Amino acid sequence: MIAHPSHFGAWAGVAEQLALVAGGMIAYSFTATIDATLGARLGRAGVLAFGFCALIFGLAHFLYASATAAMVPKWIPPGALFWAYATGAAHLAAGLAILSGIQARLAARLLTAMFAVFAVLVHAPLVIADPGSHLNWVMNAMNLALTGAAWVVADGLARRE
Repeated sequence: MIAHPSHFGAWAGVAEQLALVAGGMIAYSFTATIDATLGARLGRAGVLAFGFCALIFGLAHFLYASATAAMVPKWIPPGALFWAYATGAAHLAAGLAILSGIQARLAARLLTAMFAVFAVLVHAPLVIADPGSHLNWVMNAMNLALTGAAWVVADGLARRE
């Protein structure tokens, strides 16, 4: 990302890792025996980082729409490209909600549900169809990890309220 800041794929890859770190920061902020102020700041930083990552994920769906559409099962109406853009818009909306604090908990919960649906409709079938593909396993594992991170964000936001 530092060497090629104009290459969006690098930003998306960093965002995937940062989203997992953000989930870990939030979980740590609620479970560690640390100063309450430090815990609140750490949790808030995690939420903001995750919201930023959701924006990056949304942009990736738009910039790489054909690659995203290629993963959508063909039997799901109204079409793969529609879902590439719709899920990109959902990521953007969730990111904006999480960053602004407006309906942030709902947005994080819906993002969790969307990632879970990806696991069932997109990633699991890819692994079943080609279990020898390391890429399919990696995409599945990353999606499941992001599902957990989004769940932690939703839980962290609920605990704050």
